[in-house]
Amino acid sequence: MTAPQPPALSAAARLEGRYGLVAEDFALTPTDYAQRVALWEAMAAEQASATPEQRQAHVQVLALTAVIMAQTRRADKFRAEGDITTERDILGRVAIFQGWLAVAEGLAGLAPPAAAPGPRRANPSPVIDPWGLR
Repeated sequence: MTAPQPPALSAAARLEGRYGLVAEDFALTPTDYAQRVALWEAMAAEQASATPEQRQAHVQVLALTAVIMAQTRRADKFRAEGDITTERDILGRVAIFQGWLAVAEGLAGLAPPAAAPGPRRANPSPVIDPWGLR
C-alpha cells in the first residue's frame, strides 16, 4: 500500500507558505494578485530547459523582486514624509527579502557563479596617485 500523495500547492499558496507573501504586500487586490502570480508562472514556463523545481524557484525570484520594489516604494514615501524610523524598518525587511532572493536565484539557476574562474593575483606594483590607485 502506498501513501497518498499530498495535494499540489498553487504558486500563490507556495509564496504565502514560504515567505508569507499575500496580495497586501504588493498593494494589489486579490484578483490582481492572482493575475500577477499567473503572469510569473507564465514567465517561468518560458524557460524550456528548466526543471519544475527551477520554474518554482523562478516564480519565487519574480515575486521577491516585485515585493522588494513595492517595499522600496513604500520606504521612499515615508522618507519623503520625514518618517525615517518607518523607512528603516521597511528597508530592514527588504534586506531579508534580498537574502531570500539570492537563495531563490541560486535554486532557479539564475545566479552568476559565486567566484570568477581562474586564479586571482594582486598587482605587485600598483601605481599610487594622490587621488588613489591606478
